[in-house]
Amino acid sequence: MKKQVIVILMGLVSSIVVATEEDEIVWIKSEDPEMLNAIKKARASLDEFLAIAKTPKEGMSDFVLKVRLGDTKGHEHFWVMPFEENQNSITGYLANKPKVIEGYSLGQKITFDQSMISDWGYSYEGKKYGNFTTCVLFQSMPEEQAKYYRENYGFQC
Repeated sequence: MKKQVIVILMGLVSSIVVATEEDEIVWIKSEDPEMLNAIKKARASLDEFLAIAKTPKEGMSDFVLKVRLGDTKGHEHFWVMPFEENQNSITGYLANKPKVIEGYSLGQKITFDQSMISDWGYSYEGKKYGNFTTCVLFQSMPEEQAKYYRENYGFQC
């Protein structure tokens, strides 16, 4: 199975899109209660995550934030890594290519505040923690594909 890049987009059409390297797209309504709950759960545990990211245990890695950016075409959620927390903001680098909005590019440095964060994640001892929105997306994928991600990437959903 080819490794896929998962990108969540929330656009003017009130949908969430999952894009892969092959440009396969799966639509989920942005009002989806499970997705909204995942974002709420990520935000509720954000302070705990940021504290872990500041002083990680040995073996913890791949600290990442998901940030909502937008323009006149809609909104798009990007993974940001690495990132650094500042006094009133966070600065990091986009880890996804835009699929809907313009003015952003892979690797671009951005500065944002906590209100723009929709998810977070990190790896520890072969397992991925957080990634609440990704776990919701597994429900829309073919079962074999979701199983592949859980088993090969260690998602703890």
